[in-house]
Amino acid sequence: MTALRSRSNILLCFDAFGTLFRPRQSIVTQYGDIARNYGITNFSDEDLAISFKNAFKKESNEHPNYGKATNMGSQQWWTNVIEGTFSPYLSKEIPKLPPAIAPALLHRFSSKEGYEMFPDAVGYIKNLCYPKRQQVLRRHDREHEDLGEHRIVIGLITNSDDRVPDVLASFGLRMKPLRHDGDVQHYHPTNEPADIDFAIMSYDVGHEKPDRRIFDAASNMLRQMLFAEGHENPDLSDWHQIYVGDELEKDALAAADAGWHGVLVDRELEYHSGSQNTPSHDGIHAEAFELVQGDRSITVIHNLASLWDITHD
Repeated sequence: MTALRSRSNILLCFDAFGTLFRPRQSIVTQYGDIARNYGITNFSDEDLAISFKNAFKKESNEHPNYGKATNMGSQQWWTNVIEGTFSPYLSKEIPKLPPAIAPALLHRFSSKEGYEMFPDAVGYIKNLCYPKRQQVLRRHDREHEDLGEHRIVIGLITNSDDRVPDVLASFGLRMKPLRHDGDVQHYHPTNEPADIDFAIMSYDVGHEKPDRRIFDAASNMLRQMLFAEGHENPDLSDWHQIYVGDELEKDALAAADAGWHGVLVDRELEYHSGSQNTPSHDGIHAEAFELVQGDRSITVIHNLASLWDITHD
């Protein structure tokens, strides 16, 4: 495996959906459960999947980037999707969508009510937050010489609207409110502890993975943080930038194309099965390995626990 520990500092960023958390049940199932609670019952999950897809596509075409492109905003955008999803199933008895349905679904999918964290996610991230980890660049860092070998900044890079920080906060992760084009000086440096230092979302950047500009936005956030700490000309040459996601093309390979170290989380052992490191029957001891795609090389891991070997002695 590629050794990363030769560099002193690490910027470690994660994808969100599919990497840190997933729906508790399918989106369509949860939509259907809420609607049935309010008396709308004349549909199957298969019917609802089609109408949801159509409503999502319509809003995406008319109001791109979750409504950001037309100054609609994500909340109204999702309200339109919800209303469009259920409009085919209104009736004489229920001619209009009950007003409580949209807020109920908006709340559900902004929190742990609609999602669950992967078992390895919260523990790994919280275990990074100990005094010598220096995951947040603080004013007092430069006052001490025994900082350990690494300083680690933790971030998110995700194709999503602006609800992701709320979802993660609902699971008890401490989120700094730093976002793309946000006021870095206002929030950083600070001595407040945090599990995740910033969130780079396609909603704010205007570009989605695999576009390298969303990765560049994360690098620029780190530069701004260093500048806020007192570095006049921040240099990232001694920072190893690592990105962890669950999709080969959009996450790991896109990160490699942007000059990062791409890491693929292969929880279903899709790629491990063809590697030289044959996992045990239950996959618990599946080893990390290097996957080469053309001129690009990424690291494939079975779960986030393997990241500890990559980022620490």
